[in-house]
Amino acid sequence: MTMESIRIDLPDKFSLEDGTNIGLWYQKYLDRRYDQPEQGSPERVSPGQVLTNQVDGINNQIPEAYHRFYTTWKDNLINCVKAVTVVGTTNGRMAVNLGAASVAEVNVAIHHTYGVPYIPGSALKGLASHFAATYLGEEWKKGSKAHTIVFGTTDAAGYCTFFDALYVPDSGDPKPFNKDVMTIHHQNYYTGTNDSNPPADWDNTIIVPFLSINGKFLFAIAGPNDEWKAAAMKILKTALIEEGVGGKTNSDYGKFTFQENEVLQQRSIDVESYAIRKIELLRERPQPNRYRGEVINVMDQRGYGFINQASGGPRVYINNTQMPDGRRLSPGQILEFSIVQTPRGPQAREVVILLEPES
Repeated sequence: MTMESIRIDLPDKFSLEDGTNIGLWYQKYLDRRYDQPEQGSPERVSPGQVLTNQVDGINNQIPEAYHRFYTTWKDNLINCVKAVTVVGTTNGRMAVNLGAASVAEVNVAIHHTYGVPYIPGSALKGLASHFAATYLGEEWKKGSKAHTIVFGTTDAAGYCTFFDALYVPDSGDPKPFNKDVMTIHHQNYYTGTNDSNPPADWDNTIIVPFLSINGKFLFAIAGPNDEWKAAAMKILKTALIEEGVGGKTNSDYGKFTFQENEVLQQRSIDVESYAIRKIELLRERPQPNRYRGEVINVMDQRGYGFINQASGGPRVYINNTQMPDGRRLSPGQILEFSIVQTPRGPQAREVVILLEPES
């Protein structure tokens, strides 16, 4: 038999139907024979755009097998692994693993077996580790005891295990995958291939289609110590609320909300450290004409100090006489206050102590 005698008849187009593994289709199949104008549009569309439209156009039904898998996974996390678990909901959309290998120009994290979205545990651990080292003070800097225990080092693993966050199949959202686009306005300028010409309004824009995710996800952290598990979960939740996970977080992608009544384990552990509570208080928005900040540079003998405003701006002068209940200033106190302008600069009045530093 020669090669010339072998005949393979391929269909003109493969079709994506309900029940198809979306992950397999999106990450592996790109029909480059698609080069047709979209219906009602004279412009041709790229194979990547057709692929994204296909996934967005179906019902995105969750396989029945995944419902059973998710229930077993959740039960094992709670009852066997004794993990701290909580369900979070995306504020808008999320884009995880955009830069991973794919036949399309961009990718998305999809479970290889069930074709549903998920968030890799490595991404969650990296987010929490970065957030702790950046915002939670000296006790959580990389190399510190707390950071090493929870997150480990390059030479040793941490005590806490961050599991993949699985999509909650009964979240009430029948369509976790959504069509999205990135618009590149000045490609030559961004890539450095045309340094002689600065960005201009007449540059050709490039539309890059991709899939974004929305819905509820189950987060889980395990470890040998209840206190450290709870602290790690607290850090992760705060990071997901404030920073977000995945790509395009500057555009508010990947941010979550949590409700305390969604905690799944029977015994809820509430461990609050000064560093975590400090971040929460300083990021909350006070009432109009009220401000928040941290006390610094206290002059004990002279009875005054300064406040770093959480919202930015000049330091605010504060005297012990403005402290409530005869309390004295202490570095690290978190205060809420009003401001009066004086010839010497802004000064704090009507002070409320929100948090005292740990002794």
